[in-house]
Amino acid sequence: MQARAIFEAAVQVKKKGVNVIPEVMIPLIGSVEELADQKAIVERVAQEVLQKAGVKNLKYMIGTMIEIPRAALTADRVAGEAEFFSFGTNDLTQTTMACLGTIMSSSRRTTRTRRSSRRTRLRCWTRKASASSWTWP
Repeated sequence: MQARAIFEAAVQVKKKGVNVIPEVMIPLIGSVEELADQKAIVERVAQEVLQKAGVKNLKYMIGTMIEIPRAALTADRVAGEAEFFSFGTNDLTQTTMACLGTIMSSSRRTTRTRRSSRRTRLRCWTRKASASSWTWP
C-alpha cells in the first residue's frame, strides 16, 4: 500500500516535468531473504503503477534499514541485494540490549535452563523470513 502511494506520487510529479528518483526503504529485515521477498513485492507494485500510468523511464531505488542484530551481522549479504541501506542505531541498540538482557537473566539459572538460554540466544539473532515465529539458524 505504501509502495503504491510512493510510485503514484512519483508518477504525478514526473508528469509535471519534475525529475524524481524515489528511494523505498524496507524496514526491519532480519535476513537477505526477507529483503529479497519484500523487494520483489515493491518491484511488482512499481511496474503495475508505471504501466498503468504509461510511464517507462522512472528510476527508483530499493534499500533497507538495518535495525535487527541478525541483519547487522549479515550486512555484507544484505548489501548485495539492497541498492542502499542505513543503520537504525536506536532500534538496533535496543534490540541488542533486549536480547542480551534475556540471555543474561537466563544464564543465572540451572544447567537445564542454560540449554534453554542457548536456544533463547539463537532465537534473538535469527528470525524466519516467512513467519513471525523464531527458528534455528
